[in-house]
Amino acid sequence: MTASNKPILMSKENPSGITLESLLALLQSEIEVKNSKLIDDKTDLSIYVQENNRLILWHLHHAQLIQEDSYRELSKKGPDEGPAGKSRLGN
Repeated sequence: MTASNKPILMSKENPSGITLESLLALLQSEIEVKNSKLIDDKTDLSIYVQENNRLILWHLHHAQLIQEDSYRELSKKGPDEGPAGKSRLGN
């Protein structure tokens, strides 16, 4: 699998993209599933990977909280008109 330069987040330029909050939720869900498969593996390496996965989940959760905070602040400026509508910030 190779990385693509194609944007994945929803924007005016990519209206069919995924929202950041949806992407964060999907990532958390997939990592939780992967981690659940390691639960019975008590090797040092597995425990190490599980701890790293929990740390990644913690960071993704906090990224989601930050994004939700941004949405709360943006809603004070006006309604979200979607990717094709008028932007509340910038151009």
